[in-house]
Amino acid sequence: MPKHTLPTATEGNEPEPDTVDAAAVKAVFDLWVGLYRNTRRPPVLDARRRTRIRKALADYGHDTVEAAVRGIGQSDWHMGRNPQRKKYDDLELVLRDAKHIEMFADMWDNRDPDSTTVEKLRTTGEDW
Repeated sequence: MPKHTLPTATEGNEPEPDTVDAAAVKAVFDLWVGLYRNTRRPPVLDARRRTRIRKALADYGHDTVEAAVRGIGQSDWHMGRNPQRKKYDDLELVLRDAKHIEMFADMWDNRDPDSTTVEKLRTTGEDW
């Protein structure tokens, strides 16, 4: 049974995206920046990213959105271990639609606790 589920549409208890707290939006953005963006030019929380985060939080809640942001780090392909050696870890990709949010949240929920993750590498300073 998946850990992250949506209430049915008939329950009508999902908040509207414009009622999502700005601090919650910033917390999701900061988590993503902290995990995946260690560049000289820090990313900006622009209107497009803000809208995606708000919608995801309204639809799924904080726990699932956080799991999705963490979950992309479980994907070798998205972390750049692919033929192009390119990372595909943009926040807009993680929160693109229900399919992506659920896929990445499931990756986090089903992770191998002994595997190498972005978070472990950040804390230990090891390289892939």
